[in-house]
Amino acid sequence: RNRGKGPVVVVITDDADLSDEAEELLEQSDCVVMVTDDPRAGRLLFAEVGDKLALLVLDLDIGEQHAGRDLLIAIRELFPELPVVLLSSSPIDSSTQKLVGAGPGRALRKPFD
Repeated sequence: RNRGKGPVVVVITDDADLSDEAEELLEQSDCVVMVTDDPRAGRLLFAEVGDKLALLVLDLDIGEQHAGRDLLIAIRELFPELPVVLLSSSPIDSSTQKLVGAGPGRALRKPFD
């Protein structure tokens, strides 16, 4: 559904409601939105999109234990200045918070309205 012509945003979450809402909101802002529920597929998206990537929305609760955090580490190595919005149902630990602080980003607690 990549209808937008603006910035490229990758959303990685296995929460279907959240991905639908994020996709709709971002498309209304004319973003090119790419959504996956698989952290491994997310890595492939980064390779495909490359430096066109403008924002990552990453659910830390996705996949196997630490899959979201491991993906964040890989992203920070490839794109240290990429803005990242992290989503998590539990508090963000200090080491993950440092990764967020390593580049532009925010961490948000789920659920939210």
